[in-house]
Amino acid sequence: MAAVHLLALTLLFMVATRVLGIGEDCSVASDCAKEECCLSHGGLKGKREALGSCHALGHSGQKCFVENRFASHGVYYSCPCASGYHCKGQRLIEIPYGETGTCERRVKSCATGADCAEDECCMSLIRPIGKRKRAMNECRKLGNVKDSCLVSLGSGKKDHSTFQCPCKASLKCHPNGQFDMPLGAMGYCG
Repeated sequence: MAAVHLLALTLLFMVATRVLGIGEDCSVASDCAKEECCLSHGGLKGKREALGSCHALGHSGQKCFVENRFASHGVYYSCPCASGYHCKGQRLIEIPYGETGTCERRVKSCATGADCAEDECCMSLIRPIGKRKRAMNECRKLGNVKDSCLVSLGSGKKDHSTFQCPCKASLKCHPNGQFDMPLGAMGYCG
């Protein structure tokens, strides 16, 4: 009877690990799929072989370490960020692993709208002050339904950089009664 209970518990554990997203066992990075890392079960063990399980690489908002110092043979304490993401530090140190952070999507720098994809605009990150122009721009998605917009920009991609992305070409910026100095009437895409 005890053997049946043990077998049932083992099967339950195996099913639970798959349902909870706990991956295949691993001891080196090559044991995992392309978009996965080998995550250590019990922390890092120095030069001793660490056993772990395969987990997906980090995406937006997931914990990461700015420098994965202790990754030996691709076995990590916390998975690094996936391709197209970077680990933005939070200035908190977790000893001995280093600075903690969260995975954020990499953004592309731009000078004009031509530097961005068709569904993106070149958005200035610095609020315009007088006639001074500062180049700190990045590509961002054009406005969707209910996104905020500036009425003066209209719709569709612009060739120049803007302080806020306009609505997609299929949408219109409807005034909402608010006004921003010096940018003008504000609204929403619809």
